[in-house]
Amino acid sequence: MRYGTAHLALSLCPVELTCRSLARCSDPGWLRTFEEYYLSDVSHIITSITNALDGNASRRFGWVEVSYLERWWRDQSSDMRAKFTRLVANGQLELLMGGWVSSDEATSNYMQVVNQMTEGHRWLQEHFGSLGRVSRPRVGWQIDVFGLSKVYPALFSQMCFDANAAWRISEPEMRDYMPLHELEFVWRGSESIGPASELLMLLLPWGYEAPKEFLWENNNAAAVRLTGDIEVKNVRNRPHCLPACLPACLLCVSHSLSRCSLSLSLSLSLSLAQAARMLVNNLRDRANSYNTKQLLFPWGHDFRFKDAATMFSNMDRIINEVNSNIAQYGVKLRYATPVEYFDQLNRLNVAFPTKNKDFFPYHAGPVNWWTGYYTSRPAFKKMLRDADHIQRVAEVREPPREHFHCETITWPLTSVYLHRHWYFVAMDDR
Repeated sequence: MRYGTAHLALSLCPVELTCRSLARCSDPGWLRTFEEYYLSDVSHIITSITNALDGNASRRFGWVEVSYLERWWRDQSSDMRAKFTRLVANGQLELLMGGWVSSDEATSNYMQVVNQMTEGHRWLQEHFGSLGRVSRPRVGWQIDVFGLSKVYPALFSQMCFDANAAWRISEPEMRDYMPLHELEFVWRGSESIGPASELLMLLLPWGYEAPKEFLWENNNAAAVRLTGDIEVKNVRNRPHCLPACLPACLLCVSHSLSRCSLSLSLSLSLSLAQAARMLVNNLRDRANSYNTKQLLFPWGHDFRFKDAATMFSNMDRIINEVNSNIAQYGVKLRYATPVEYFDQLNRLNVAFPTKNKDFFPYHAGPVNWWTGYYTSRPAFKKMLRDADHIQRVAEVREPPREHFHCETITWPLTSVYLHRHWYFVAMDDR
């Protein structure tokens, strides 16, 4: 799995925000093999999340890549499978995107994208299709691909997605969008197809991770301890930075687009009120870059939620603190899913700007252009293309079985039809 996601919702008063928490695992086969990641991390994450959600109906989580979900499913008892299915049915566990993996947008071609999405959606249909609409992914989650292609809104819109979320576009371009409140926009994938190729797009300039002070796993020394007063064990480079200013300092340091130059090494014990204030300040700072009173807040990071009980317990405490003192914080928090977030945006009836462009190449710094992988490993890429062609020849010998309509909850029954239909969607402007 690439991303597993827990969800938090936030409301600012009189401004209203919706936030979401996030847990991220690793790409299948990134630095270790698929099976090594599954055994060391992912199997524990899914099990831990399932048990934590089952114990509290207000909590939310989302799962993205089906490859690891299928691997975990094979190992589970009927009772655990039934528990997971109940969470999907009642909306606590959202199935996001539903691909076998989260595909790269620069070097993969349309056939590879459609194949892996078909594989993942077919598995979801077979195991959760009886649940109806809640089992059909409606939101994409491409938050760690290196640049964005407008082929994806063309494809995703034909797969009946309503929206997509992403992170990595060039930082100078992201900074330009922030003061203009254009981090949310309608992304059109094809001029000839027109509005039918559009998705509501959300950019997350702070990435998919929460501030490190709010991650209570993996021996994270930077995580706040929700106890007494601030305790400073070590402050490097800024000895004059007094405890009273530490929450503001930490808020800046945790941002990936940081405006703070402080270099701190801290171990903090914060009262619940101080931790809640630190988080609310962070959320308000982020909300200033968006055009509505809603905010999607990722709460999590790589390999989190193996101990979901601890993560959710601390998240619950901060949420309860804020909600018990709405007049003080001006904020109300709740868990929510991405679908709930985007549905709320739609209800606001806001006119978002429309963009019709690719976001390539990915530019992560003054001299840091992520383009080398466009041409690296050519023999391996050719092998993948050849395998796709062989598979395609086999598939065209099987006749399409049934049409697929977005307005229903009918599922794609064969990738043959998807290839024939989406070929023109993906390629007519290329």
